[in-house]
Amino acid sequence: MDEIRTRRHHIKRPYELGAALRDMRRQQGLNQADLASLAGTSRRWICDTENGKVPLGIKLLCQVVHQLGYKIEFVPSVPPRIDLDAHIQILTEPPL
Repeated sequence: MDEIRTRRHHIKRPYELGAALRDMRRQQGLNQADLASLAGTSRRWICDTENGKVPLGIKLLCQVVHQLGYKIEFVPSVPPRIDLDAHIQILTEPPL
């Protein structure tokens, strides 16, 4: 299965959010300016968030969720791309 599309990020602390966002951005081949443009924010906001300088609202959200005994988890919204032809070929090839 595609490692990029199946990796999950468990967020308990604000700095983990920034690390997860950086990881997801890099996996998709985006630089900070590209992501900022797509998200309608500044590159500075992306940079600060990736470096653990998350806005107060996000810090409070992480604290509240943690105190309730939960965690924030990012799960890909798009299923992984599977090359069905390659899988069918593997299944139909005669054993060696």
